Amino acid sequence: MLKPKRKILRQEIEQDPFIEKMFSIKNHFELHKKNYLRSIAGFAGTLLIISLLLRSQSTNANNASITLNKAMVFMAQKDNLNAMIFLQEANDNYSNTDAGLDAAYYLGKIHFDREDYLVSENYLKDYANNGNNTLLLGASCQLLADIYKINNDLDNAIKYQKLQLKYINSKVDKATLISILQNYRLRWVINNLLKD
Repeated sequence: MLKPKRKILRQEIEQDPFIEKMFSIKNHFELHKKNYLRSIAGFAGTLLIISLLLRSQSTNANNASITLNKAMVFMAQKDNLNAMIFLQEANDNYSNTDAGLDAAYYLGKIHFDREDYLVSENYLKDYANNGNNTLLLGASCQLLADIYKINNDLDNAIKYQKLQLKYINSKVDKATLISILQNYRLRWVINNLLKD
């Protein structure tokens, strides 16, 4: 025969620790439901914004690289006018990317070759301050030193020659640059003595 089922009283259910815990969690959730939903929505919104920013930054880097590559093709063909258009576009629209910063160096180099030293100096200083390609950093420091040498500003020429030392890897290049620096210092001393 079957045993009769024991009747569970309401008091016994209320005294069950698991059920009490579940009931208190449910009550807590009901009381703070709006806060939890706001927190979840805020977290999801933050993740969405970060995702969009990363995707936008990646797209900008790709577009800047494409624009810089177009400019490099024109530079290889010695068509500096068309190259300058693409370089200017890359520098203006994507200056927060590596390719956009590299465009500043190439714009400075083209203006240097055209003997437009004031414009060249601005682009090269921008690259020297913000760029991260060591070859271009060394070259921009060298061009800046040459600009200052042309303008008889030997103090700044020496400053950028010293800065260039940070970006040179070969011992021969460093030795050559050190001898150039000593030559600049000698000229500087002579110029200062002649002024007095």
